[in-house]
Amino acid sequence: MKNDPTYLFRLRELNQDDFLALLLGSWDNQSGLFFKEWSERDHVINSYTPTNSDRLYMYMDWGSAKPCAIGFFAVQPDRRVKLFDEIYTVKPFMNDAGMNYNAEEVADLIANRLKVMHSSLGQIPQMLILDSQCWAKDGSFGFSIAEIIQKKLEPFKVLVVQARKDRVNGWQLCRKYLIKEEGVPFFQVTKNCEHFIRTVPSLLHSGIIDGDIDSSMEDHHGDGWRYGLTYMPPPAHFSKIQLITKGSEAWFDYMDMKRSGVMS
Repeated sequence: MKNDPTYLFRLRELNQDDFLALLLGSWDNQSGLFFKEWSERDHVINSYTPTNSDRLYMYMDWGSAKPCAIGFFAVQPDRRVKLFDEIYTVKPFMNDAGMNYNAEEVADLIANRLKVMHSSLGQIPQMLILDSQCWAKDGSFGFSIAEIIQKKLEPFKVLVVQARKDRVNGWQLCRKYLIKEEGVPFFQVTKNCEHFIRTVPSLLHSGIIDGDIDSSMEDHHGDGWRYGLTYMPPPAHFSKIQLITKGSEAWFDYMDMKRSGVMS
């Protein structure tokens, strides 16, 4: 600053991510990232074993030629959510290429996982939030994917419900779950959910629809995550959370308060 008093002004002429990195040391930014609230340090945990006081749910974003993404949620009594297991039908070493499984085969994968879960935890999810396209009837067999999966999961007494498709509000809900309260985020994911961790944090903004994600990306876990969270009972006072966009005036005010010790 002594050698160049105009340094800060020149920094402001850079793009937002370079500016934040050089001024504040925030090097984890990437232009266009949707979930800039995401932090691997805060949101990825080694493991989580659901307790008897947790409520368990599943979500599924259907795919055959593309991967099918299935996630297993534990909702704690304080309504924080842990994603503790996943099924992702991707071809080895071929990102975004599915295994071409049919509905029966995917249902078998879920059923087998539920058997293991019941043996180890003594409980299983009682609800599957399923991609709404799965209710379309198959012209050859007359059954929908939802009906096939529901039939297969009948012995487990799993209720299959249709996902809500409000994308923009759904993504904003996902962002809220990444916010921390009392030092702990409302949502965390365990390390064994490697495909969630690989794909969701790297999702980018849509270049067409404001507030949406670029759906040409490997967004299957992202879509399933959104389906699931819309069915979760929200944490107390959740509606009062205001999202702050990095680089906005409100965000710089927030950073000033953190540096001054007013906020932690």
